[in-house]
Amino acid sequence: MNFLNIYKISKKEISHNIKNFLFLLLSFIIFLTNFVIIYFGDVVSGDYSKTDIRALLLSIIHLQMYLIPLFCFILSYDAILSEKESGTLDLLLSYRITLLDILLGKLFGNSFVFLISFIMGFSSVTIYLYILGVKFLVLLKFILFSIWLSIIFNSFAIYVSIYSSDRTIVISLAIFIWIFFLFLYD
Repeated sequence: MNFLNIYKISKKEISHNIKNFLFLLLSFIIFLTNFVIIYFGDVVSGDYSKTDIRALLLSIIHLQMYLIPLFCFILSYDAILSEKESGTLDLLLSYRITLLDILLGKLFGNSFVFLISFIMGFSSVTIYLYILGVKFLVLLKFILFSIWLSIIFNSFAIYVSIYSSDRTIVISLAIFIWIFFLFLYD
């Protein structure tokens, strides 16, 4: 395991995914869905004078439990498959780069891109929740657990991408894993 190779591959993944429109789209969707929950949570209750912070935070946590794994699969379902299809995986393996270096570089790169996207989309929601009275430590724990959840599902997506040779199989397996862990395993 060579850390320089891992750094170079993750840097390539970061630059590739930052140029992609999905990076901004994911952060916008995270912001928009959280804003809808915050705004319409008060509309449904009919009481604008006091927001129930626990119910609001619980709704946001449930939303993130559904969105984070889905966005991680969208971001990195073809991490290895696209390299296989274009032939660059064979080229990378012909150098002194091991498959573990490639996998860890892709995992760290995709996780970092999702982290930036999540922070961009969730920062204004975090500020609003802090103004409402949610403790900073609670918000920090929520952000750290969200990052951990994204790393886990990015690794699932890369694992699925390794052992598949067709995009339809990768997409089907990714959707199956997402449904399994969110609806059946929960």
